[in-house]
Amino acid sequence: MLWGCVGSMEIIRNVIGDIRPEYWVVLGAALSILWLLVAGFSLLYVRGSAKASREQKKQQGQAAKDAAQPMLWVDVRGDDGLGQALMLLLWELRAEHCPAT
Repeated sequence: MLWGCVGSMEIIRNVIGDIRPEYWVVLGAALSILWLLVAGFSLLYVRGSAKASREQKKQQGQAAKDAAQPMLWVDVRGDDGLGQALMLLLWELRAEHCPAT
């Protein structure tokens, strides 16, 4: 098995040694273009990610602001004891006490 690896390395050295310098330049340019494309796609992904992050931060800020505001619930019921009179019940309820709806 070891001899197979040494033979392979010798073949690779021979192939690399036979390549003309102009081809190395072309190979370098092709790889540079490839990495520029990868960087461009990465930039698009990062921009989308940053936009989503800003939107999430905005939504969380609005949710925190809304949670800090008191809620007022009104329950209007007819009072059986007084006939036509209405009883008005008011109470303040904070968002953290509300069941999820």
